[in-house]
Amino acid sequence: MAPPKIGFWKRSLNARTALLYLLPSIVLFSIFVFYPMFRTIYLSFFLTNQQGEAALFVGLENYAYLFESDSFKQSTKATILFVLYTVPVGIILALFLALLANEKLKGIGFFRTIFSSTMGISVAASSVVWLFLFHPSIGMFNRFLGIFGLKDIQ
Repeated sequence: MAPPKIGFWKRSLNARTALLYLLPSIVLFSIFVFYPMFRTIYLSFFLTNQQGEAALFVGLENYAYLFESDSFKQSTKATILFVLYTVPVGIILALFLALLANEKLKGIGFFRTIFSSTMGISVAASSVVWLFLFHPSIGMFNRFLGIFGLKDIQ
């Protein structure tokens, strides 16, 4: 049996409804992502004054200067090496932990809670929590280290 055909007007209404739901996201992306990105690309073809306004059109000279720069080459090399070393290790570790979280083991509920809590906590919030845990005077971990006579973590 063939699927029912949806008329042009019904599809048009669905598309308009979808666009209305997407409109806030499109506006925010336009303001905070697309405009700065296109403005940066535009300004990259100019020398700018101290206020950041385009002063002198230089075309691709900025890019030629960039690609000839030793510091740019070094930072590009460091970035590529960092990606080559960290991404495969991160993927393998994440797959291993996901497989472990899927197993039926004693105490796995606690592990799943700790493992999945990182997905719901922002980096900023978790860094504040860790900051308080390692605080020199009130931090729980430093007090625990003090019990064993170990040096505080600053």
